[in-house]
This record gives sequence, structure tokens and C-alpha cells, in this order.
Amino acid sequence: MYIMFLLGLVSLTLQFAMALALGLLGRAPRWRHAWWFAGVAITAGMYSTVDAAGALWAAKSEHIGWSLRANLFNGTLHGAAWLLFTHLGPNASWQEIPRRIRRAAVWCVTAVALVVLSPSSVVASNGATLIVPGLGDVIPHAQFTTLGTVFTLVPLTLLAVSWWQFVKRWRAGEPGTAYVLLGFAVFFATVVEEVLVAAGVIQFLYLADIGYIAVVTPVTVNLLRGFVRDARELDELQGHLADEVERRTVERDEARHLVVEQQRLAALGRLAAGVGHEINSPLQYLRLSLDEVAQQASVQADPVASEYLAHAVEGVDRVHNIVDALRTYSRPAGSDHAVVNLHDVLQAALRVGASQWRGDVTMHTTFDAVPPVHGHEGRLVQAVLNALVNAVHAVTARPASAGREVWARTGTTANGWAEIVVRDNGAGFAPEVLSRIGEPFVTTRADQGGTGLGMFVLRGIVQNHGGVLLCSNTDVGGAEVRLQFPAADAPSHAASSHASSSLATVSHEPSSDMVPSASHNAAQPVAQVATPQARTSLPIRHAIRVLMVEDDAPSLRAYVRGLGAEGCVVQGFTDAESALAWLASHAVDIVVTDLMMPGMSGAEFAERLEASHPELRESLIVLTGGAVSAEAEAFLASDSILVLEKPIGRSALVTRVRERLAAVHGPDVVRAA
Repeated sequence: MYIMFLLGLVSLTLQFAMALALGLLGRAPRWRHAWWFAGVAITAGMYSTVDAAGALWAAKSEHIGWSLRANLFNGTLHGAAWLLFTHLGPNASWQEIPRRIRRAAVWCVTAVALVVLSPSSVVASNGATLIVPGLGDVIPHAQFTTLGTVFTLVPLTLLAVSWWQFVKRWRAGEPGTAYVLLGFAVFFATVVEEVLVAAGVIQFLYLADIGYIAVVTPVTVNLLRGFVRDARELDELQGHLADEVERRTVERDEARHLVVEQQRLAALGRLAAGVGHEINSPLQYLRLSLDEVAQQASVQADPVASEYLAHAVEGVDRVHNIVDALRTYSRPAGSDHAVVNLHDVLQAALRVGASQWRGDVTMHTTFDAVPPVHGHEGRLVQAVLNALVNAVHAVTARPASAGREVWARTGTTANGWAEIVVRDNGAGFAPEVLSRIGEPFVTTRADQGGTGLGMFVLRGIVQNHGGVLLCSNTDVGGAEVRLQFPAADAPSHAASSHASSSLATVSHEPSSDMVPSASHNAAQPVAQVATPQARTSLPIRHAIRVLMVEDDAPSLRAYVRGLGAEGCVVQGFTDAESALAWLASHAVDIVVTDLMMPGMSGAEFAERLEASHPELRESLIVLTGGAVSAEAEAFLASDSILVLEKPIGRSALVTRVRERLAAVHGPDVVRAA
């Protein structure tokens, strides 16, 4: 008898312990179904509690018919709990359980409860004894009546339906269901054994407590394993989330830095355009004045003066080139781009800069396969030349005996972009300089006349082409500069997605070896402005009459003198309104105007000409020292005007005037003039 008591005690302890654990587990999000299974464990614990109490009553030779009735009800509750648990929906709510299942559970429990509450003799009878085989114990025993035996089929049916649900899950491959089915097999065997003992068919111990442990434990273990698995996944997700937050934070900081950098460069571009305009205007009348003085020196046959004047003109041109380089940041990207082969660009840069290499500098070149790019060949040559000159200056600081080498190659990046790589075996970039590469006036050769504009201009050209500039120190010593550009056949979004990285991106990639290769050809960078289709007109039977509009008075006087010396009749004005008023009563053959002027700008002047003198608008020539607004850039991009950059020489200006007249009105006009 004490064996039955110990079985019941162990079973009820395990069942209530599992119920407590499952109840706590059911409080977690998405684990409400564990709370439902806690109900299964509780009903099993109730059954074992009655078994343990019945064993104590039997030990006192008390009648235990009440225990059969109580456990018939507890068994039915247990079966109903299984039925509801196996039909739960994703949210484990009462409403999600099919209505027929809910009704079946309620009806079964109600029916058994009514039977159990009926007179005791209806379900079970006292007075029998049970002899436990092997122990010789004779204990008081109660037996089910025929009606009681029939009603034991109710919980068995509920459990059979629940067992079938697990069979379907096992067939679907749900993990852990095989152990649950094994537990059900043990449970059914012990329940049948207990029913036969209660019916007096066999003489043995009640073993249903073992069956309850066997059927509840696998499901509890599966639920706990699932919870642990979810906890691990949650921990992994938390780690991934932390990494993602950190990555997004870094991306946000980088994007913020790039936005600030782009704003700073945009401000530099506007400043460069404004400075260029202000410098080019006085350069213009200086150049025209030098042309006049040079003409006088030529007449007087003074070779010394002519030489000095040639040097002065060269100085003016150098100032113009510096200003033009600074204006790289104000040029619209792609406004005059064409398909360019980087092989030609590198070859041209090597040829142009060949005179700057010393005899003790060894230049290695490699021309690997490279896709074509969209760009301005002349500016690309300038960018590569700047990188080569920097590399040569870096290696010339080394002793000649240590070797002075520069490598240049073309190639294709992993993402299909075209690139030109320039590497040297010099000292490399200083740490304080590496982070500032591309800023204006940052140089390590200030004592050698370095201006700090080479990399600044290079950076602007790369940016203008939607490319990426990567600067680093190599593992083997020396510096490496990579100019990367989107391929011409790449989707348009490719360039834009890298544009934010084009602002002096700093990298630390080691470079591959480069070997000598092919020869170098010259580049032919040419910038052209389209003109309207030529048409015939009445020939001009006199000197070319030019209306000149220039807000800078010294420049205007220089234009008038210079064009006049070339045989033109020039009328000049410092504002467009006065020029239009004069045109109302006078005739000219062509109009030349400045772009940036106070009051009415060159673009607005052209619009007024279109309305009042369309024939003059058609042959309009615009001089510019640099556009400082988007509207001005859009106007200069028009095909209906000829754009000339300041400063321009006197003879060159007259030549372009004649060409413009010939293009618009026909060649007979110029010959007649």
C-alpha cells in the first residue's frame, strides 16, 4: 500500500512542479500555450493526489469508493485539458479553439460530473479487497459498477483524439512528437491496467500515475527546449541588432560628415567661381594691353622687349590656368563629357609630363583591360598628371642610390569601375596630411614652391566625373593614389551611389605589383561650343561692326582698342540697358557681351536681344570669367551661343568673331568685310 502512496506522491510532486514551471513560462510573450499545458499538468497532479490519499485511506482499512469517483472526474478533466491544448491556435486563446472542440470538452466534463455526484453506489461499490501479487498485501478495495466502467471511456476517448493530433504532427515532421507518442503509449497501457484493476478483472497495483508522468513529461521538455531555443535566438537577434545599430550609427555619422563635406566643397566651388570671375576680368585687359605693347615692340624691332612681353603673356596664361583649375568645383558634372578610354588618358598624361621626370626616375606602366568612362579627356589627363607629378616629387626626395620608381597602371575594380593607380616608393603621406588630402593649399613642399593645389584640383576633377579618389600608404612603403570612375555602360545610379564617397575618400588597401608596358600617345583635349546651322545673308560691304558690352571699364577700353586695331568698328557699353537703347537706332553685325554683369546679366541681355534683334541673338558671343550661379551655367550650356573664356588674346578674339559671322551668315560675309 505504501508503494502506491509513494507512486502517487512522486507523481503529484513532479506534476505540480512542471505546472509551476509552465505557468511561469506562459507569462512570456508568444508562450501562452505553455500556460494551457500547465492545466494538463495540474489535472494530472490532481489525479495523483487522489491516488496518494486513497492509498493512505486504504492503509487504515477505510472504504475508498470516493477515490474512484474523484479520479473518474479528474481523468475526464485531464482528457479535456489535452483536447483543448492540442487544438490551440497561434495566439493560444480560447476563441481560437474550434467551437465543436470547446463544446465537446464542456459536455464531457459536465456529464461525468453529474455521474460522479450521483449516489456512490451508481459508480463504485465498496467491500471488495485487493491482493497485491508478490507482496501478499490484502487491502480494502472499491470497484466500478457497470455504469462507472462505461464512463471511463469518456476520458479515454478525449485522450485518443489528442493522441491522433500528435500523430498528424509526427507525420508532418514536427520535432519531439515521437517521444510524446511513446509517452501516450505508456499512458494508455497504464490507464487500461487501472481500469481493469478498478473493475476487478485483475489483481495489481494502480499504475496510472506512471502513465501520467510518461505522457506529460515529453511535452513539458519540448516546451522548455523551445523556450531555451527562442531565448538563444533572441540573444543572437539582440547581438545582430546591436551590430546593426552600430553600423547604422557609423553610416549616419559618415553620411553627416559627407554632407558637411559636400556643403563645404559647394561653398568652395561658389567661391572659386566668384574669384575666377574677378581675377579673369583684369587678366583680360592685361592680356589685351600686352598684345598692343607686343605689336609696338614688333614694329620697332626690339627683340629684348618682345622676349620680355612673351614672358609676361606666359605669366598671364599661368594665372589663368590656376584660376581655371580652381573652377573645377564650379563646373557642372557631365556638361561636356564624352566616352573616354583611360589608356589614352594615362598615355597622354605620361607624354605631357615626360619633361618633368628626371633621368634617375624610373616610370613603370601597365595597361590592363579597362572599361570606357564618360568624361572630359583634357581634365582627366590633368588629374592623372597631377598624381604623377606628386609621385615624382615624392621619390626625388630619396637618394638616387636608393632607387626612384613610380608605377602607373590602368585596371578594373571588383565592382566593374575603371581605375588608374599611381604608386611610388617615396616616404608616403604623413599622417597629418593623409586625413586632409584634397583640401586646398595643403602641401608638404611649401619650402620647394608647392602651392597645395595639385591634389585639390585632382579631387575636384574626380568628383566632377562621379568618381572616387582613394589615397593611402602601402604596406611596402610609399604612397598610392587610385582614381576610380564608373564605367560608361554602368547604370546611372551606380555613379550617384558613389558620388558621396568621391570627396577624398581615404583608404588603406595594399596595391598589387605593376610591370613595365606600352608606349604613350598624346591626348587631344578639345572643348567646343556648338553653333546654329549656317544660313545665307546679304554680304557685309564694310568693316565688321561690333557691339561690345563689358561692365569692367578698363577691360572694355582694351577690347575697343584691340578690336579696332584689327580693323573692326567697335561700340562699347558698360551696361546692357544702354547697349539696347543704342541698338534701337544703330546697326551692328555682331554682339559680344560679358556674362556676369550688375543690373542686367548676359543671359537677360540675350533674352532681350531675342525679342528685339533675333538676327543678333543668333550670332551672339558671350565672354565669361566664370559662372557663379546655376542659371548662368545653364545659359552657357545652350547651343545657340558661342562661349569664350577670359582672358583671350586680341587676334584670337577677332578670329572667333569672323568664324562666328561665317558660321551664321555664310563665308561671303567675312570675305566681303
